[in-house]
Amino acid sequence: MYDRIKQSFDKQGIMKTIGAQLEEVQQGQAKITCKFSEHLTQHNGFFHAGVLTTIVDSACGYAALTTMPENSNV
Repeated sequence: MYDRIKQSFDKQGIMKTIGAQLEEVQQGQAKITCKFSEHLTQHNGFFHAGVLTTIVDSACGYAALTTMPENSNV
């Protein structure tokens, strides 16, 4: 299961751009991390919500994929 999702994750240019890492995959769960960088902040220096939302979107999609048949795609 992890290998299948990792192959898909590695094809995502946005994840490479923000430096995100696929840390863990379990049935119904996917954990993606991203280290804080000032290159990923908004004008007040906080981690940008757009970056966070991008990570959450992928993590939720991959978590759903773990519950689907082998030939499925999200």
